[in-house]
Amino acid sequence: MCSASTSNVRFITFVNTSYMQAENQQKVFDVLLWFEVGALVFSWIEFLYLFYLFAFIRSMHFNLTFLFMNYGGQYFFSTISRFFLIYEQFGYEPDDNLKMIIFYANYVRTIGVFIAMYILPTFMVERSV
Repeated sequence: MCSASTSNVRFITFVNTSYMQAENQQKVFDVLLWFEVGALVFSWIEFLYLFYLFAFIRSMHFNLTFLFMNYGGQYFFSTISRFFLIYEQFGYEPDDNLKMIIFYANYVRTIGVFIAMYILPTFMVERSV
């Protein structure tokens, strides 16, 4: 980030909001955050519909239904915690209670993604052997 050109940081995944403010790109960042909120709400609706299908329509084997429901549940809790992180990124000053919620939201999101991406394939291999 010491370079005057932004081409050196095009693969960065963490967005430094003070850099965005210094470059007068805060509006672009806010639009992207609102787009992410919309995408998260859409994914919640999709997840709730799929959860209903998995719970009440028995068209697949129980083990496969169980795996998909666990995977979706981890994703669902991960997106809930992402909403708390987006709230902080909009620039609102969090009080002490919100700081603790954001702290725990980071851990819930990390644990949820870890379980969904690394542990569930182990269950899948165990079920198919």
